[in-house]
Amino acid sequence: MQPLASVGRLYALTNDADTNAVAVFNRASDGSVVPLGGLVPLTGLPATFGPAFGYGAAPTFPTGGRGTGSALLSQGSVVSGGEGRFLFAVNAGSNDVSSFLVTADGLRRVSTVPSGGLEPRSLTVHGDLLYVANGLGTGTIAGFRVGVNGELSPLPTSVRPLPSPDSAPVQISFTPDGSRLVVTELFADRISVFSLGPDGLSTGVLSHASAGESPFGFAFTSGGFLVVSESFGFRADQSAVSTYELNSTGDLHVVSASVPTEQGAACWIANTPDGRFTYTTNTGSGSVSGYRVAADGELTPLSGDGRTGITGSLSFPVDAVVSRDGKVLHVLAQGRQTLAAFRIESDGQLTPGAGTGGLPPLALGLATG
Repeated sequence: MQPLASVGRLYALTNDADTNAVAVFNRASDGSVVPLGGLVPLTGLPATFGPAFGYGAAPTFPTGGRGTGSALLSQGSVVSGGEGRFLFAVNAGSNDVSSFLVTADGLRRVSTVPSGGLEPRSLTVHGDLLYVANGLGTGTIAGFRVGVNGELSPLPTSVRPLPSPDSAPVQISFTPDGSRLVVTELFADRISVFSLGPDGLSTGVLSHASAGESPFGFAFTSGGFLVVSESFGFRADQSAVSTYELNSTGDLHVVSASVPTEQGAACWIANTPDGRFTYTTNTGSGSVSGYRVAADGELTPLSGDGRTGITGSLSFPVDAVVSRDGKVLHVLAQGRQTLAAFRIESDGQLTPGAGTGGLPPLALGLATG
């Protein structure tokens, strides 16, 4: 049994209530995922089997903080930065944020700092600037500078309130040019856009009504369109996905409004690097819905029933990420404690591939490196 060459890493957050940690995996050249460290000796086999090797559990690296030990409504709880040299993670149970330096044998924690609010949920990084969205009634964003080794320093006077403290922010993300921050607010059916000055501080916020109910995760395409999932109160088979265009003044204009998934609880969004396809995980249906994204941002479903990929009953797919080469969609199937893998075909259709297990029951967040 020979290990395949590694072409990248995947990181997932354990969200453990006592000792939060990051689990680290290698992505192999065939798109499969294996725990960092590769082959390990297997014990307890009869002597007649001779030496045997297999894959053990993924190694974990403590954040220095605590998770919630329960479901966390967020996209972006763990993110990569510095062209893959750094990793950042939220500690929603201890109200802080951790940073790591990526090393050959895993991760080295370099800082853990207060998040500027309660229950940090989502992170975003652009250059040497990191922002966090805090929930649990605080409804704030806060900024940090990233040092040369990944250490975090709070950005003075950067804490800003969301339009309402109980809006349940799900995700925060820089726009592609780093000039603005976008925040989806689940309970307020709202998308807020913060403008940033040269010093990295917010200079104002514009709030926009979501095209559909309960906006959740989102991602910008390479063409600059904002793709947002809508969970519609997590009601069965009522989810949707919308696209927007963000203009130079921070206004959002709807391009495709609430295109149905025909599935339940669409939550996380992942786009291909070329901007041609987008995928959302349907946590309530154990499936993935794919869409073609036209040059003008219009969405067309890739499958009539919304089941472009299937993770299975009670698999509860949450976070998803497309590999940097655009060939594989990785999905964290929380209910089965596995990382599922789908090969992305030239027409956007998904073909099941080899995944891996061994994740903690409430792992969340997924980042590439």
